[in-house]
Amino acid sequence: MALASDFPISSAVLSFEDFLARYGDDSRYELIDGELFALEPTGPHVRAASPQAIQVAATIARWLNCDIVRQGVDYFIPHRGMI
Repeated sequence: MALASDFPISSAVLSFEDFLARYGDDSRYELIDGELFALEPTGPHVRAASPQAIQVAATIARWLNCDIVRQGVDYFIPHRGMI
């Protein structure tokens, strides 16, 4: 399983045919509305993690987010951030 990155890796608009010609055999890229996105691997490492490890990571992210809000700084933890 993979998810597209948040930002396209190319500003040029690609047609579906161009995408297939350049990246058709490469599963690391995805075409969304003519924009090329790199795919981030996810899934296997999450499935392999124990429920306790996932809970620990979620707790750390929650406390970090609370402190970020408390301090009023312009930081964030991405939804898919890995800790």
